[in-house]
Amino acid sequence: MYKYLLFDADNTLFDFTKASAVAFRETLAHYKIEQKEETYPTYLKINNECWASLERGEITPKEIKPLRFKLFLDAINETGNPLEVNDHYLRSLGEKDYLLDGAKELLLELKAQKYSLSIITNGLQLVQRPRIEKAGLTHFFDAITVSEEIGVAKPKPAFFDDTFRQLGQPKIDDVLVIGDNLSSDILGGINIGADTAWFNAKKKINKTEIKPTYEVDGFKALRKLIG
Repeated sequence: MYKYLLFDADNTLFDFTKASAVAFRETLAHYKIEQKEETYPTYLKINNECWASLERGEITPKEIKPLRFKLFLDAINETGNPLEVNDHYLRSLGEKDYLLDGAKELLLELKAQKYSLSIITNGLQLVQRPRIEKAGLTHFFDAITVSEEIGVAKPKPAFFDDTFRQLGQPKIDDVLVIGDNLSSDILGGINIGADTAWFNAKKKINKTEIKPTYEVDGFKALRKLIG
């Protein structure tokens, strides 16, 4: 049915939720910033707003790095170099190669069955490349596209130009876009005319107008879908 499977990275293959929390605690401890109960939720809110701005094309992948920590430090009344704090967080995050349970087994099976696998991520180079390599996944993928490296992010169709170039311009009917984020992964796939699979492991309610082709709640369901 499909020949080319384009996977998002964070919270689709990697446990980004766990990795981010650990890297954030390590970063604040390094800079001796007090960690209160509301500190991490404050960062998450600001970070999510910044990534939403990126997806809307209001800021670039390069701009998001200092901006989110500048806003965060301002919000908690702390001083510091936001780009320096951000880089420490990213280096720590890049060391956290936590995969979701069953991710590597799925990739092994799909690769053995000759599917072409790719990673499509709005993440940052300092995080994604080291983490993919540390997890031992690099050799699984025929294409890896990182938004910061190309200067454009999902859901813009131009983001996928890089992936399709690496894959030799496959037919769109042969492509399935897989990801947990409706507004970037799924909308991005829709924007290029590809079928999409919403990886909804937390069984969230879709309150948007974005309609994926399929919805799966885990790797078992995804494997059954792919065939």
